[in-house]
Amino acid sequence: MTRTMWKRFFVRYPSAVAWLIWMLGCQAAEPLAPQPAAAVARQTPILETAQETALPDSFIGVTIAARSAEVAASTAGYLERVLVHPGDAVARGQVLAQVDAGLVHQRLLRAEAALAGADTALQRATTAAGQAAERYTRRAAAPELFSREELTAAAHGAKTAAADQQAAAAGVAEQRAAVEGLRREVAATRVRAPFAGLVALRLLDPGARVVAGTAIIRLVSAEERRVRFAVPLETAATLAIGCCLLVGVGDQTLPARVVHVAPGVDAAADMVFVEAAFDGPSAHLRTGVGVRVRLAAKG
Repeated sequence: MTRTMWKRFFVRYPSAVAWLIWMLGCQAAEPLAPQPAAAVARQTPILETAQETALPDSFIGVTIAARSAEVAASTAGYLERVLVHPGDAVARGQVLAQVDAGLVHQRLLRAEAALAGADTALQRATTAAGQAAERYTRRAAAPELFSREELTAAAHGAKTAAADQQAAAAGVAEQRAAVEGLRREVAATRVRAPFAGLVALRLLDPGARVVAGTAIIRLVSAEERRVRFAVPLETAATLAIGCCLLVGVGDQTLPARVVHVAPGVDAAADMVFVEAAFDGPSAHLRTGVGVRVRLAAKG
C-alpha cells in the first residue's frame, strides 16, 4: 500500500486503527509466564551431569615392550652385513650386524707379528741374563782365581743382562696390550644383541657408513608387554604404584597395575605419563597397539 492509501485507511476506519494499537499494547505489557519450579529443578541435574562427563573415565594408551634398545655400532666404518630381519628372535650376545674390519684386522696382524718378535727377544734376553748371572756366581765363589777386573766385568755383565731382560719384558707387555686393544676393536665391529628379544626394525642396510653410536637395529624384549598412557596432573596425583587398572585391548579387557608414574609433567603434552604392567601373560600382544585404560572398581 502507498502512503496515500494508508492515509485514506486511517481516515475511513479510525476504530479499527484504535483497536489494533490497543492489542499491540496489551501484548507488550503482558508479563512472561513464570517457569515451573519442576522445570528449573530438571535443568540443574543436566548441568551436573555435563560436569561429571567432562571428567574422562578412561584414557588412551599404547602397548610397549618392557625393554627396548637401539643397538648401535661401536666403531666407525662401512656396514658389511646385517644378519637379521624384523620379526627374528635373537639370543643375548648373538651377532646382529658386522662392520667392515679390514683395516683393523691388518693392524692386528702387524701387532701380533710384533708381539711374536718381542717374545723372541725376551727369550734371548732371559737366556743371556741367566748365563751372565751364572758366570758371575762362579767367579764370585772363587775370587782368588780371578783378577779384580774380571770379577768387576762379570758383575757388570750380570747387571746389564738383567736390565736387558727387563726391557724385553716391558716390550712384550707393550705389544701384548696393543694386540689386546686391536682385538677389542675387531670384536667391536661385530654388533651383538644386548638381551634376548625380537628384531623390531632394521634401520640400516649393508654399505651404509656408520660411526660409533649409529643405530643399526631396534630390539624389543619378547617376554612382557606394558602400557603407556597419559593422564592430567590432578588424575596422576590419585595414581599410586600398584594401583589396579583395566586395559581394553581389542575385544579383551585385561587387568594391569601401575608400575611407574613420571615425576613431572611433560611440557609438550601437558600431561603426566604412566606405565602399567599386565597381571597375566602379555607376550602375545603386539607393541604399538592403541588401548583404553580405566581405573578398576574398588572393592
